[in-house]
Amino acid sequence: MDEITCCRYEDVVKALTDETRQDIPFPLRANALAQTLEQPDGLVKLVCEAGSGRILGVHLMGPRATDLIAEGALAVQLGATADDLAWTIHAHPMLSEAVLEAALGWSDSMVHYHKR
Repeated sequence: MDEITCCRYEDVVKALTDETRQDIPFPLRANALAQTLEQPDGLVKLVCEAGSGRILGVHLMGPRATDLIAEGALAVQLGATADDLAWTIHAHPMLSEAVLEAALGWSDSMVHYHKR
């Protein structure tokens, strides 16, 4: 069953469980608007099907997470891939860019964050 859970820190989870998944996290501390709002704690994590990149779920934790979940829910509903999200326009500077950055992580192309 799909769930959206809201709690004190606006933790919103739209997730499915799958054994063959790849998690792609993007920390909000690397997002310009999160820094400007002085609310850099949190992350966007795409849960993708290994191999195809199909989005199985989205985890959002941080400021305005409830405003961002619709994009992730639609991606899951339509069977979109991380590449589909990466080719979608995301305004700058906005928190929604964190969704874009996570999607770019599928192809190791994040602009503002690099895994060490």
